[in-house]
Amino acid sequence: MWSNWNSNGEFVTYTVPPGKPLKVWEGETASQVLTDRQGNLIKADDKGNHFWTAGGGKQIVLDPDDLDKAHLGKRQPTEWGYDSFGEGLDLVGVPTLTNNWYEKK
Repeated sequence: MWSNWNSNGEFVTYTVPPGKPLKVWEGETASQVLTDRQGNLIKADDKGNHFWTAGGGKQIVLDPDDLDKAHLGKRQPTEWGYDSFGEGLDLVGVPTLTNNWYEKK
């Protein structure tokens, strides 16, 4: 996973409560190319190659509105770091690992 796709370096777990099924969609990830913020392809070299992920992994999508806050685990570090390839990102100002839960008003 490239840091510009998910740069917080964290994950949470969710335990589905007994007797309360959770509807999800499961499918295969597509291949994707790495682009900059303007959508331009990022070159891997001067031969016309680009950075890309092959795809084919499992992904699960769910509706966050179906989750119950009481069954959400704590945010945890992935241990991947907060940068892409070890360039040494400055973490001054990175917030403490806390769960933020947004509810409809």
